[in-house]
Amino acid sequence: MKTKLKLAARLVLGAILLVFGLNQFLQFISQPPPSEQMMQAFGNLMALGFIMPTVAIVQITVGIALLSNRFKSLALVILVPITYSMIAFHLAFDVQGIVFASVVAILNIILLFSEKDKFSAVLASK
Repeated sequence: MKTKLKLAARLVLGAILLVFGLNQFLQFISQPPPSEQMMQAFGNLMALGFIMPTVAIVQITVGIALLSNRFKSLALVILVPITYSMIAFHLAFDVQGIVFASVVAILNIILLFSEKDKFSAVLASK
């Protein structure tokens, strides 16, 4: 059962990241109109010109890594700051979108804990 849960979590998270990362470039999923606060915050990120494409590239790369089951421990660690940013952004500007960000966070946490033996050397105090 644990193996099936890990497989399902890995595939679902990988698919979510790949689809939404590609959507940043191809825009095949329509988005609801943003609120004024959200538009201002997003506008500032978009004005920098490199933040959102970088996040999309990381999402695509992590999604492919999870779907292919290659470098999954590294991919999960790389995903942590993006997951945090998603949660923080939705808490600050779009509470209705917190459900989707929470699903990503929960899947990431499940997979991180399933790989915890691989992180033991990194997390050792010595």
